[in-house]
Amino acid sequence: MTDLVIFGSGGFAQEVAAYAADAGFRLRGFLDVSDQAWRSHGAPEPGWLGREEDYRPDGTELFALGIADTAIRARLIARWFEAPDSDGGGGWPAATIIHPTATIMPGATIGAGSVMGPRSHVGVKARPGRFTVMNYGCSFGHDGVSGCNNVLASGVHLAGYVTLGADNFFGISASVQPRLTLGDRNRIQAGVSVASDVGSGAFVFRKDQPKTAFLFTAPILAADTAGEG
Repeated sequence: MTDLVIFGSGGFAQEVAAYAADAGFRLRGFLDVSDQAWRSHGAPEPGWLGREEDYRPDGTELFALGIADTAIRARLIARWFEAPDSDGGGGWPAATIIHPTATIMPGATIGAGSVMGPRSHVGVKARPGRFTVMNYGCSFGHDGVSGCNNVLASGVHLAGYVTLGADNFFGISASVQPRLTLGDRNRIQAGVSVASDVGSGAFVFRKDQPKTAFLFTAPILAADTAGEG
């Protein structure tokens, strides 16, 4: 059984930990800038290991990203997972976590450091790149290809022959239609179906989707205040 250390300790890190446990990893703990997020989630065992800057790998563990923000992820990938630097950082080995309910079809390849969540599906000859996240219920269509560090929230579906750059984030239940190309650092709003090519650095949203949420408060009835002093 391989030991695993997870960057981050908040909600998504806890999900990655659960996926990893189902996939046969043994969790050693969480790295984070502080123990605040870890404590806010009930201080789960085995615990917060401190900041990544202070951690010293012993060569027996693998590492995974439990953070969904693509910009933060990109910085961590460059600092800790790329080639070692003169200060002794970098070169940490990345775990590839594939939940046992995920389906990986013939000819598909999964980039190192990726997380394939429950009931995710990677189609025939698809090639999700390094540090791809496919949360639960996602699909990556046949013959598709992507660069590094793309994050798909739950229920995202990429059709066949889709090409992605790097550092893109897809909100819940977004989708991309067949044979389209998206560049780098795009953010796709939840529920949007992308129907044309997208460059880089775009925020893709539906014009007809409301941007304002209205909160209606029910009137207080006399019976609700009975007995108050």
